[in-house]
Amino acid sequence: MCMLIHVATKNPTPEPLGTPYLRRRVIVELTPAELPLLEEAERRHGTKRQAIVSALEAASRGAELEQQLAEAQAELTRLEAELETLRTDQAAGEKARERSARDFKKARNELSSARESAGSSARESEQRLQALERLLDERDGEITELEEQIFDKLFCARCGTWTSPSDFGWTRCEGGDYAYHLACGDHGPELMKPSSWLGWQSDS
Repeated sequence: MCMLIHVATKNPTPEPLGTPYLRRRVIVELTPAELPLLEEAERRHGTKRQAIVSALEAASRGAELEQQLAEAQAELTRLEAELETLRTDQAAGEKARERSARDFKKARNELSSARESAGSSARESEQRLQALERLLDERDGEITELEEQIFDKLFCARCGTWTSPSDFGWTRCEGGDYAYHLACGDHGPELMKPSSWLGWQSDS
C-alpha cells in the first residue's frame, strides 16, 4: 500500500532566517501492520504530520538519551569503584579496630597482672617485715634476760676485791675464754693462794 501524506495549511509557518533546510514533501509507505500505529499517533498528536514530527523528535532525542545513558553508566562505574574503595578502607579500618581492641585487652591484662604481682610482692614484703619485727622482739627479750643475769662486778678471791668489767683480762683456751682479774694476773687455783679467775665465756 502506498500513501501520500500532505498536510495543507492556510498560513504556513515561516521558516527561521538562516535555516539550511527547505520545505519538502516526503512519501512514506506503511504496511497494514504499521497503519494502526500511525492512527494511534494521530489521535494523540492531532494530525499525521505532527505524529511523524513527534516521532522524528523522539528519535533525535534518542541519541541524546543514549549519550546521557553512556554518561550515567560511566558515573555508575565510577561510583561502584569508589564504593569498592570505601569497602576496602572500611575492612582495613575494621581490622585496625580489632587489632587495637586486642592490644588494649592485652595491655589491660598485663596491667592487671602487674598489679597482682605488686600486691603479692607487697604482701610478701609485709610478711617479711613482720617476721623481722617478731625476731627483733625475741632478741630484745633475750637481751633483757641476759642483762638481768649480768653482774655489775665480780669478786676476785685472790685479792679479795670487787672488780668491774673494765678490770677484766681474757685468756683464750679450747671451747671459749675465761676472764681473770687483770691487776692480780692470770692465776689459777694454787695450794696456798686462791685463783684470780672470774668467769667463763663459751664459744657456743
